[in-house]
Amino acid sequence: MAKQEAKETPKTVLEQHGFEHEIAEEFNVGMYGAYVKTEFPRPLRRFRLVYESQQASMEHTYFWVYNAARQDMGFGDVVKTVDTFSASENSSFWGMTEQRKSIQQDRAGQYLATIGRMIKELFQIVREVRILKERLRLYDGAHKGKQSDDVALKGYWVDMVEGGTKGQANIYTLAQQLGFGTLPDLFFGIFVKDDDDIDKEVDTKAKEFNTKVREVLRRKLATYMAWKIETEKELRTRERFTLRFLRQHWAAIRMYMSWIKPYLRNVQKLQAPDKYDKNPELISSFEGAMMEIEFLARRAPTKGIFPVLLATFQYRVKPQLSFQADSYQNRGAVHIGRVEFTLRSYGWTQDDVDAYLRYREAETLELIGMVDASLKDAMDALGNELMNYLKEAGEAVTLTEPEKEEKPKKPPVNLFEPFTALFTGFKEMATMPIEGLFTMKSTEKKASRGSGSANRKVAGAAAFASFQIYKNYKKAHGMPSW
Repeated sequence: MAKQEAKETPKTVLEQHGFEHEIAEEFNVGMYGAYVKTEFPRPLRRFRLVYESQQASMEHTYFWVYNAARQDMGFGDVVKTVDTFSASENSSFWGMTEQRKSIQQDRAGQYLATIGRMIKELFQIVREVRILKERLRLYDGAHKGKQSDDVALKGYWVDMVEGGTKGQANIYTLAQQLGFGTLPDLFFGIFVKDDDDIDKEVDTKAKEFNTKVREVLRRKLATYMAWKIETEKELRTRERFTLRFLRQHWAAIRMYMSWIKPYLRNVQKLQAPDKYDKNPELISSFEGAMMEIEFLARRAPTKGIFPVLLATFQYRVKPQLSFQADSYQNRGAVHIGRVEFTLRSYGWTQDDVDAYLRYREAETLELIGMVDASLKDAMDALGNELMNYLKEAGEAVTLTEPEKEEKPKKPPVNLFEPFTALFTGFKEMATMPIEGLFTMKSTEKKASRGSGSANRKVAGAAAFASFQIYKNYKKAHGMPSW
């Protein structure tokens, strides 16, 4: 009998963070599927209120609930998690918002162009430092007595100072003349550590040659040693200033990164979410707007579990611009219309709270993550070389070494393994339950966050506070309550 594997449905973003979806009554018509899956975790209790008024300001509802949760019920730790809005295209509020967004976009675009140019220049600076390091390594080797490094420096001197084979006084050109054929071999073969030792080394190692050859050899070695000493000083000074410039360049990139992040956050906040595009309550020709605000409040924990209150506000309003008498620019919108707020209660640990905050920030940080990723890609391309140079320049950096994968050890070869494996297989078949031969194994469902008994007990305190806020709001605004 063939077993058919059940296809696993892809997890939503909320489920990926370990939460179970809330199944709540969003409509007042039972036969058309009133209970639907929301984008919120499953709470212990939920209180919902819809209030519509063409005279009262909608800001009043938000701050009334906020002050009641923080001051009256003691939820002192409050974090805003959602703050989005969208306005119809022909409304005055939309024009004012787009004007502000365009300013933020222009500044963000300028900073992005500057960051891209500076990251491109970063590769050139690192390459220049690497070339300086390679050249100075030859000088260090020559000081330690390595003749191969000294020969390499002499090759640089012949090519760059004497002009290679094109120079008239070059050692290779002189070697073509009668009596100077051994000059290149003597020049590259005699190792002089200090310019004071030139005469001694020439008299010792070139005493078999005539006076003219020794004279030219002394002149070439003296010129080479003078070039070597001065260029070493120049290269070390250049290396020191290039490293400082690299550190300054790196600090400037990080500074621009810190400057651009607020602009990207503002652009993200001023950008209307895609979920409002097809919303039938937002009509282009109407003077309307829709907003969604959410904050998470919690009290002191009980055995590591916090009473958490999640307040969500959804507005469908008509913005009315109010102007100040002294200045035309000092204007703002007063929102009048319909508000729907929901209070949900949970018992969460610190990990649960952090997981929910990451769930809410997943889309908000997308633009910032793209900028950070560009810098990270540049750092990955340069490797630890950039970090080593920055550390040498005095920058406080942390060098991360790649983790070494441990190869699994092979078990020792057992000559009796085929026989023992055969009897082990018969033993497993004999002890296997009969049901397991024809039925599929049941997969245990992983418990969602905040679903334990201790969590539900602490969530009861948050549920009581939610009910008090819900009840007192209705009483304060003349609504039926109990």
